Amino acid sequence: MNPEDQKLNITPKPEKVIREKIQKTEDLSLKFSSEMDNDNKNISGANKKIEVSDDKDNSFIGNVYFYESDNSLEIKLVSIEPQYRGQNIGISLYKELIRIAKDKGKEKVCSDSTVQAGALSAWKKLKDEGFSVKINPSIEEKFNEFQKTYNEGKYFKEFIKVPEGEHAFEVVLDNKS
Repeated sequence: MNPEDQKLNITPKPEKVIREKIQKTEDLSLKFSSEMDNDNKNISGANKKIEVSDDKDNSFIGNVYFYESDNSLEIKLVSIEPQYRGQNIGISLYKELIRIAKDKGKEKVCSDSTVQAGALSAWKKLKDEGFSVKINPSIEEKFNEFQKTYNEGKYFKEFIKVPEGEHAFEVVLDNKS
């Protein structure tokens, strides 16, 4: 670091990291569990969960922890085993949660107030696929920056955070169909 930068308290921007190609798991067939009570006390604020496994051998792939309120399902945590990441399994979990929310007559599926970098790609893909994704105005600029780096094949390492009690993202559901 340049000594002048230290005097001004300037921190250089970290270099963007190119995403590594992930080896795809051949012929993966996903099986979703039914909605279950959350038995993991380390995941606070979530009263429900759904798990996804490989239909062929029942091996665990990941899960989504969420909270059910009167008019929405709020995602608290999505977790995918490392060897399965980068294969659109997260987006499949989000879509399953959207399906469940529609079946229950909910108005929306929401993120928490903090969204990790890995989850941003799922929200981007939902938006790209035509889901009605509302972005919290306080993070719109940051989300646009993420989309730019994503489209350039670079990895975005930051969290996106909105004020406590607000949602970073919402999928507004049309329950007419």
